Amino acid sequence: MQPEPDTTSARPTAPLLATLAVGALLVAAALGPASALPLAVAGFALAAGFAALPRPANALRLALLATAGGAAARLPLYRFSSAKLVSLRLDEVALLAVGVAGLGAALASPKPLVRLPRSAVSRAAAAWVVVALAGLGLSMSEYGAGVATGALYLARWLALLAAFYVARAAGGSPAERASVAWWVVAVTASVGVVGLAQLVALPDMHDVLAAFPSLRTFPTDPHQGRLFSTWLDPNLLGAQLALVLPLAAAFALAGPREGRFAAGLATLVLSACALLTYSRGTLLGGFVGLVVVGALAAPALLAVLAGAAAMLPVLVPELTGRFASAFGGHGTGPLVTLGPISFHTEPSAYYRYQSWMTAVKVFEAHPALGVGYNALGPALERAHLVQDTSDAFGVDSTLLLILATTGVVGFALYLRLQLALLAAARRAWRGAATDDARALAAGTLGGLCALLVASAFTNALVYPPILLTAWTLAGLVAGAAE
Repeated sequence: MQPEPDTTSARPTAPLLATLAVGALLVAAALGPASALPLAVAGFALAAGFAALPRPANALRLALLATAGGAAARLPLYRFSSAKLVSLRLDEVALLAVGVAGLGAALASPKPLVRLPRSAVSRAAAAWVVVALAGLGLSMSEYGAGVATGALYLARWLALLAAFYVARAAGGSPAERASVAWWVVAVTASVGVVGLAQLVALPDMHDVLAAFPSLRTFPTDPHQGRLFSTWLDPNLLGAQLALVLPLAAAFALAGPREGRFAAGLATLVLSACALLTYSRGTLLGGFVGLVVVGALAAPALLAVLAGAAAMLPVLVPELTGRFASAFGGHGTGPLVTLGPISFHTEPSAYYRYQSWMTAVKVFEAHPALGVGYNALGPALERAHLVQDTSDAFGVDSTLLLILATTGVVGFALYLRLQLALLAAARRAWRGAATDDARALAAGTLGGLCALLVASAFTNALVYPPILLTAWTLAGLVAGAAE
């Protein structure tokens, strides 16, 4: 009798090819089919190489490292369809390749496939995607077939979701999970250090564009005196800092003793960088995340936070001034009316308030399933709420964006997904048996709470680098909880 063939290391070809095809479609949608072909071929080879890695966690490390380049790191690409030289963000290319490869690697093992339907995260994610697709299908009858490209953005969301399953399966031991978490802290802290140098040498966006003319093709806001580093956006970078700061603080306060000094140093760097973004959402989110860490792992931190909050008007008066001007302390600014309440605010906050009200109007017109994922631009144009849809695909709030594009049904499922992630982190905290495990669980729970708060003021939860980081940390604690 011949022995049965060993299939434990076999990787199914069909799922890997299918996920790579998704990547090719995403590239084609962004660049045009003619210019997408050579990049899709290169992406196929790159993704196949990542999928063949003996340790899938290395693919996550490579993807996370690519996020350090932010919006400033770009690859030139010739667009054959228009005979022009364009640029691609390096992190988008790497995220796509690694995300697709990660999904292929996750599908390669039969064990995760059996367990996926039993996971609260999987059920909530699958249900939300189905609702988003249904809303998108209905919106095609109203806005035309062009909104179908929203399905490609959903495909990208699913490709990044692969990081959750790869991290869950790859972190086989507390030490391995802590190693990936430390990688997240190190990469984010390095972006912060570059941001500190940027704030000294090139404090205003026009200084950056003058020094690097190639970045002028990328839409940026005229930020002045704010830390934005390679991400070129202090609010999105601030959301990333708010996500990772509680993790570093948890390792500094509750992690293994031999790593507490390095974690404490990283916490100081991340805290300084978060403050210097002058982002109100970042400050609120980071504060909430640190409160969670203090409540779980270090009660003394709560006293430190109370003292820091009391001293903030003295230490960083510019930031407290931004809070005051946003909530009625800017008597000569634009007038904002929210129901029976009216107050003057500064221009940046006024734009955000207007953006939120626009999302509410879109939701009121399509309350059940929304206008379709990534179909906000056509909806705003049809309602005569904007003149140009090129900058009308976000509303400065992930939660309101989800509400407007997927309706109350999609919004409820999306909240269910976030609660499932928080519950997994809570279970990991309760079952932690080592200092590494406790620090990772407390830091991730605090970071996810911080990100939820920060995402109320930005589109952070649909921004690929932040989403990749969040999925990775959530996957690490989900693996620990099991």
